[in-house]
Amino acid sequence: MIMSPDPMDQRAYRSALGRYASGLTVITCRTGDRLAGMTCQSFGSVSLDPPLVSVCLGTGTATLAAIEAAGSFCVNVLAGDQQGLSDRFGRPRPDRWLGLPWTPGAAGHPQLPGCLLWLDCTVSALVPAGDHLIVIASVDRLRLGDPAAGPLLYYGGDYRRLGGSPADVRLAG
Repeated sequence: MIMSPDPMDQRAYRSALGRYASGLTVITCRTGDRLAGMTCQSFGSVSLDPPLVSVCLGTGTATLAAIEAAGSFCVNVLAGDQQGLSDRFGRPRPDRWLGLPWTPGAAGHPQLPGCLLWLDCTVSALVPAGDHLIVIASVDRLRLGDPAAGPLLYYGGDYRRLGGSPADVRLAG
């Protein structure tokens, strides 16, 4: 039996929660001429009626500030071959939008090419939660990508694909 780590040890806590596989998304927002976006694995369905989703975003991030200003955003659910997009939006970098094609969704927020799913969302509530805000949003529109494509997953600090092993994909970095 493995002993539980001290819950105050952030590294052990993060490692323990890494044992939960999650899909990867890029949350995008456009305010005027400014584009914001970040990789987010804390995304989930909240309700079917009405259709609601949640994303958990770190306080102080440019993407959260843009979403608060715009009141809406787009969830781009990444496909198995989109590790590059996850990496591109996973850390702050000033050139992340340079040369990247995208299509404006109904509210003008970037929809990135090749995704499994796009959700145009309007903020319903912001709930403080530690060093994050839980953004609860209504789904206004959705668009499906290639039905044959599989998702990009994250587990144990590595990228994964359904049916694949860590050797099938490069390590996240």
